[in-house]
Amino acid sequence: ETPVVECPSLLATLACEAMSSSRILSRYTTALRTAQPLNSITRFTAMTSARRAIVTATAQQSRPEMPSPFAGGNGKGKGSSLSSDSDTPKPKGKGKGKGDTGDETPSMMSWPYADYPEGAPQGTRPYTLVDSWNASSDTKVLRFALPEGVSMSSFGAPSTVKANATIKGYTMSKSYCAVSKPNNKEHVDILVRRYEPAVGGGLSDFLTGMKPGDQVELMVKPPRKLGKEPYKANNFKEIVMIGAGTAVAPMVQLGEFIFDNVDDRTKVHFIVGHRTEQDILLQDRIDALVTARPQQFSSIVALSRPADAEAWTKSGGYVGRIDGTLLKREMPAPAKGVLVMVAGATEFVEAICGDKRDITDPSTGYTKTVRGPVTGYLGSLGFDDDDLALVAKL
Repeated sequence: ETPVVECPSLLATLACEAMSSSRILSRYTTALRTAQPLNSITRFTAMTSARRAIVTATAQQSRPEMPSPFAGGNGKGKGSSLSSDSDTPKPKGKGKGKGDTGDETPSMMSWPYADYPEGAPQGTRPYTLVDSWNASSDTKVLRFALPEGVSMSSFGAPSTVKANATIKGYTMSKSYCAVSKPNNKEHVDILVRRYEPAVGGGLSDFLTGMKPGDQVELMVKPPRKLGKEPYKANNFKEIVMIGAGTAVAPMVQLGEFIFDNVDDRTKVHFIVGHRTEQDILLQDRIDALVTARPQQFSSIVALSRPADAEAWTKSGGYVGRIDGTLLKREMPAPAKGVLVMVAGATEFVEAICGDKRDITDPSTGYTKTVRGPVTGYLGSLGFDDDDLALVAKL
């Protein structure tokens, strides 16, 4: 394999600029790619090396606050945040991670998961694929049988499983939000998109290529916090779920979780973004909630490239990416009891509500992603993460 050439000086230069770690990583890997072709494995190695170097570079500098590209961002940042894992090899080590960047407040570094419920299964174990089906041309729903003694009911919604696999000598892991109902006692379903750049080496390619009877190591993560604790019925008056692509997964599960509890009066607004009609995922399940209880559930789908923009608009859809205009029109105003849940790729999350940041424990090398101040479109609309409006990033 082609050795990965590291460029510490480039990393240091990028880290001096007022940009997020994700953008530093993107610029770094782009520079590597222009110097030499990277296959999937060397690309993963380059990204891991870049993350470690970014931490070292930024820890040695007083990095300025990242300016909001939108007017009106309030820059407040306290409360909890949610993390996600990447489709890349991870350094060994366990723990909740202690920040070493020097510019995070203790509340911004709060761990995004609650404790495991008493008696709940912990650790990794083999799960057997029992079925799979296409959700779109490049996305599948994978159904795994729950091993004996494993129940998802105590994990609530949104619940998360972490997949682990060794591919060509590299151990890769990634977390997926379940799309099956938490009270299901027989199986757990996850939504997985197959990414072309990782063909032959990526975890998503491995998972979507599985056949019934194949096994993979999965671990059920402890319950996620939405705000200060895992979701409970009527904790909020209204929940706005904003997501794009496969990030619709936690939205669907939480929406159905609320729907199934007749005592839960929480109003739910789904704001979903996709590229084309063919890319829409699980919208039939969202539509079923809206049709059954239109006074409690609402939904809008934004398409950036619809086949017929005029027809899509007439059908009630939105043409374009999710932006401030759409959010202002569809969302309730910031108020006590309003939760805004944002899910999606890094660039999407940054545009909606601000930068995510990586914090690494130097003693273990364990990295987690936390949220920074609320800026972006939500910041311009007056949302922050104090007691008036809580923002959770999946």
